[in-house]
Amino acid sequence: MSREIDTFINEGFSRYKKATDVYNTFRKELQNKLQLILKTRQDWGLVVPQLESIKSTTFWPEYPLLNARITCEYKEKQLIIVIAVNWYQSETDIPFLGLWIEKGKEFWLTQDQFNWNSQFKYIDHGLRFYPNPENYGLEEHFNDLLDEFLRYIKDLEDKSEFLTTGSTGAREARRCCTERSLARQVNRSVRQQLFKR
Repeated sequence: MSREIDTFINEGFSRYKKATDVYNTFRKELQNKLQLILKTRQDWGLVVPQLESIKSTTFWPEYPLLNARITCEYKEKQLIIVIAVNWYQSETDIPFLGLWIEKGKEFWLTQDQFNWNSQFKYIDHGLRFYPNPENYGLEEHFNDLLDEFLRYIKDLEDKSEFLTTGSTGAREARRCCTERSLARQVNRSVRQQLFKR
């Protein structure tokens, strides 16, 4: 074993406990911060949040990602929305802020065709925001991410209403055609009866 490694380990004996305390405190406080962002958000658009469901997932230290998740209801189905500070998939030492759906992915199928705001990136089935490393305004940035996600949901709703209206219109047109056809048949039958007389 090299002298550098020996020195590193020897220093670690006196610093490991404090470093672990710092890591655990940082993780806990950041998770609390993310949960608070979800709890205090006022506008949820078309989804109905279940505030009592808010929690965080704890990963191994080798997977540096801290998150908070909330269960919501949309169209009588469950959505689980996750927001996260993600070092694990970041290409630098600076994390990006992410949002994705963990449950209810059927509502996340047309994301590639959606016109996302240019400040956000859609990558690997999630929405990303790369903040200025000198200014992590977590509340502002995560609320911007949630606003953008809810704008996507609103767009889905608008398209769904259009398709439903179109389908209803088509059914109505078919019904009218059927009624006109029946009316013509009745008229022919009446005329035939009159001519027989």
